[in-house]
Amino acid sequence: MTSFVLGVEITRTRLTSRGAWMAFVVALGVVVFVALLERHTGPLAAADRTLTGAVFGVAVPLLTYAAFEAALGGQRLDVAVRAIARHGGNRRKAIVGSCATLGGVLAASTIALATVALLAAYSPSDPRLFADLASTTWIAALAGLAYAAWFALASTFGASGGGRKWLLGLDWIFGASSGPLALPWPRGHVRNLLGGTPVLDMQPGQAVLVLGVGMALALAVALSRAPE
Repeated sequence: MTSFVLGVEITRTRLTSRGAWMAFVVALGVVVFVALLERHTGPLAAADRTLTGAVFGVAVPLLTYAAFEAALGGQRLDVAVRAIARHGGNRRKAIVGSCATLGGVLAASTIALATVALLAAYSPSDPRLFADLASTTWIAALAGLAYAAWFALASTFGASGGGRKWLLGLDWIFGASSGPLALPWPRGHVRNLLGGTPVLDMQPGQAVLVLGVGMALALAVALSRAPE
């Protein structure tokens, strides 16, 4: 097997652990509960409140953190694939395989969370349901990929990938604002795409561009920090 495939396999195996599955199930349960509560409280904007709050504001960042903890075994990104390098594999290619797997899994998981939220927040007969499903799917995929890229970079810092905790906090605190300090973090730009307050009055297209550039830079720096 190539180092890339080995990186995919070792990450996939770790993500099938009971802890990783439990994190996803809990996230789904919380999202459904909040969506139903919001629907009962005020059905007119229940979906918007659930998406910006429970889904993208809470569940997605926490699920990404849990996924990286499980996939990397609570270690730094380079240490998580050390066994592959020890047996002659290319560490950086293995890291690319690991990050690709995490990105795909988190994009799919975020789509699932957003879909479940909309199904719970809307009545089945509500004409807005399918329109919102169509418009939210690509945003969910992009958000999952963006968080995966940033957590990959954060996982290169700290003795045991402790940078992940810092990223979670920084995104939570600064990403919630709309000023210059929110610019690097995914939270504010995802909020913009959902119709919320934009960062620095950016248009949605600009938010997509910032997310894309941020992903590319985060992955490039993460790879550059890994030993050969």
